[in-house]
Parts: sequence; C-alpha cells; structure tokens
Amino acid sequence: MENTNELSQRFTKALFAEAPNLEAHLKREREYWLPDSTPLTMEFAALGRGVADEYNGFDSSQTREIFRLVEEAVGSKNEKFVEAILTGFLESMMSRFERSDVEIKFVTAQLGGKSKMHVGAWQSV
Repeated sequence: MENTNELSQRFTKALFAEAPNLEAHLKREREYWLPDSTPLTMEFAALGRGVADEYNGFDSSQTREIFRLVEEAVGSKNEKFVEAILTGFLESMMSRFERSDVEIKFVTAQLGGKSKMHVGAWQSV
C-alpha cells in the first residue's frame, strides 16, 4: 500500500495538471501555517475551497477530471489519505458551494458514487 505522502503528492500533481490555478490556493494555505507544516486535511480543504471558488472557470472536461480524481482518491485503501480527502477536500468544497451562486444539486450530480454517498451523509447531519 502506498503511503499517505506519496498518494497526496500524486493527487495534487494530477489536480494541478488539470487546474494549475489551484496551486495558489495550496500555497496560501501553506504560508498561513508557517513555520509549521500544514496538516494534510487542511491542505486538501484549501484545494476543495479552491475548486468551488474556481468552478465557474472550469470547462466540463476539467470538472469531470477533477471529480474523477477525487473519486479515485476516495477509493484508496489508505485510510488516512481517504479521511483527508473526505473531511478536507469534499466537505470544504461542498461547504463553499453552499455559500455560492452555484446550484449544489448540479455539483452533487457530477460527483462519483463514493463521493456522492459521503456528501449525502455529511449534508444530512
């Protein structure tokens, strides 16, 4: 099984390849935490908020690929990584969408099955 750091690096590299402007969101989060290292969940939360903030600038293929990457990450066998994706990325992204002009049902419909299941459970709490 891959370690959390390797999975995180691969995820962010693929995410930045699809949406390079998300790098600035992660950079700001890391700067905020200096001189300490940024907790993984907070890094993913910054990226999730970034996706929501940048959403209207993505074309449909970018959105599909971003949500595919998230769904792939949620399917990992590394529990620490999955937890950071779910509670960091997904919950922060959906929370930001709830405060935006984007129709939340439209976003939820684009998520993969595991992501959609978590979001549904999180929203019902």
